[in-house]
Amino acid sequence: MVSERCIICGRFKNEGIEILDKFICAECEETLVNTDICDSMYDMYKELIKKGIYSCQAEGL
Repeated sequence: MVSERCIICGRFKNEGIEILDKFICAECEETLVNTDICDSMYDMYKELIKKGIYSCQAEGL
């Protein structure tokens, strides 16, 4: 299995999910789905996902 770079933590991992062709590792996915939407960390994760998706689109990747 090929390692991919997580758009949240930046680490290369083998397991995770892809959203709009962008990879989120299993650890970040688990943390995200278990974070309450009222928690400030949830907003941070949302921003990291947006940044990861939109920065790659802007670069044409």
